[in-house]
Amino acid sequence: MIVALDQMKIASYLDRLMVPVLKANGTDYMIKSKQRSHQSDSIKITQPDGPKFTLDGNTMRWADWKFHIDYDMRAGIIISLASIFDVDEGKFRSVLYRAFVSEVFVPYMDMTEEWYFRTYLDAGEYGFGRSAVELEALKDYPENAKFIDGYFIGQDGTPVKMPSVICIFERYAGDIMWRHTELAIRGKVIRKVRREVSLVVRTVSTVGNYDYITDYEFKQSGSIKVTVGLTGILEARGSIYTHNDQIEGEAYEVHQERVIGQLLVKQLKKSDAKIQLGSSRAFETVVVNPNKKTKLGNKIGYSLIPGSATSPLLSDDDYPQIRAGFTKYNVWVTPYNKSEKWAGGLYVGQSHGDDTLATWSLRDREIENKDIVLWYTFGVHHVPKQEIFQLCQH
Repeated sequence: MIVALDQMKIASYLDRLMVPVLKANGTDYMIKSKQRSHQSDSIKITQPDGPKFTLDGNTMRWADWKFHIDYDMRAGIIISLASIFDVDEGKFRSVLYRAFVSEVFVPYMDMTEEWYFRTYLDAGEYGFGRSAVELEALKDYPENAKFIDGYFIGQDGTPVKMPSVICIFERYAGDIMWRHTELAIRGKVIRKVRREVSLVVRTVSTVGNYDYITDYEFKQSGSIKVTVGLTGILEARGSIYTHNDQIEGEAYEVHQERVIGQLLVKQLKKSDAKIQLGSSRAFETVVVNPNKKTKLGNKIGYSLIPGSATSPLLSDDDYPQIRAGFTKYNVWVTPYNKSEKWAGGLYVGQSHGDDTLATWSLRDREIENKDIVLWYTFGVHHVPKQEIFQLCQH
């Protein structure tokens, strides 16, 4: 239905089909499950001497790391000026200038008249930071966590406080970072083991029925692992079917064509600075500085280690895909431009796809020996299953 907000009246509505909807008895996700819970509440994470990190305002120091944590009403967490201390050089070495979630594209891919328009850009339209929620004690974070509040400007121009929307904690789950047992020396057994302790910066954003868990995990090895957890409640629609055997003409399934090609190694320049990772192989992308060398004479660089590669199922001329053109490639490289901050454009609500990462990359600009921005697009094709819906209920 279309609502005239200035008159607060329903201007028009479409009642295409009557679908019987099952009664809601037993479907409330708040109802306690009849299944016995095997979740243990006895696990405790304590640090008697307090955390090993220091937070001075929004500047974090932990192990050899130093970085700044900020909150943005559109992006959520912003990590900036991250550097790690180089023992050999006796100084901090820059690792990351700025990192944040630039955009989140959620096309529902249902072609019916009531659903085809559900192609959301969650960061630009709703705000990842604006949608951040206060974290649940001892469930969203362990006992050893510390917190940062967020602030944004409300519609009336006054500041609004978002309490405890960013948590920070040290994580140790019994994992091993590095170990070796030396047995080659006669009469001796030398064993060295280092625990995998990391620092996590986390926020949770609830956009409608979805809950996004964003983690920036700093490791002692000098790497940064970024994880986005997808959870929440399935958004279901009425259907004339009660099980799969009844489906005839209203079945929409995910189709993929497997393409086997050869791995090409090339130097990226100008508008060629975009990569579509193969679905059957994940590989590292290395960005090097030709003007700096290691002690062995190799170019110094930084690696992007991707997860599973995902490409959009929408066609290039589909309007939602034009607005979210950044999803066409997994890796983009552009020269730094202060105005090019949001992959979906500054104003996504009125976007026609003419101010996006996809259009910026067509400007044929040099990236060699320039300050560059690396954009990494990752995602999943979520095909709901009956078991997932039952899990939401439990």
